[in-house]
Amino acid sequence: NNLKNLSIIFGKSNYSKNLFNKIISSLNKLELDRINILSGDKQLSLELKKNIKLNNLKIYGWLNANRVSSIFNNSDLVISSGGQTLNELAYLGVPFIAIETGFDQYWNIKGFVKKKITPIHFKATDKNLIKKLFKTVTTLKDQSKRSIMSSNGTKLIDGKGAFRIAKLLEKYS
Repeated sequence: NNLKNLSIIFGKSNYSKNLFNKIISSLNKLELDRINILSGDKQLSLELKKNIKLNNLKIYGWLNANRVSSIFNNSDLVISSGGQTLNELAYLGVPFIAIETGFDQYWNIKGFVKKKITPIHFKATDKNLIKKLFKTVTTLKDQSKRSIMSSNGTKLIDGKGAFRIAKLLEKYS
């Protein structure tokens, strides 16, 4: 029930390395049992391992889908960039915080905030990002808030999206 396991994934954005470093140093103050970094890249994982030394930190390079899913399912909260991963987390019912690391993620994150699946639309370019993120993660130590996010996510990603799109296309053809 308590926030003990946090995972962070950013894909291969230009912000990844810098964000990982900033976020880890800030969130380490929360005294979590485990922080997972999913870098998606062997070289980046080696650099991070060299620069960040914490007992509760596990850094991964490239992982297959089953391993990523397993890590997500064992996470109390995930911090992610705003791409496809958000849909996967919502489907799994894993609460997440989304950080926009590219302009193409704007509407995706905006939609998840509107549906109350994630609390705030963060941007990697925000000079106060780390302070805001720390405050939000602290707020989400409350299991009931994460439970609501989880429930809202699984309701949204129901496997019927393609059917709804087809119905809309039929309506307009």
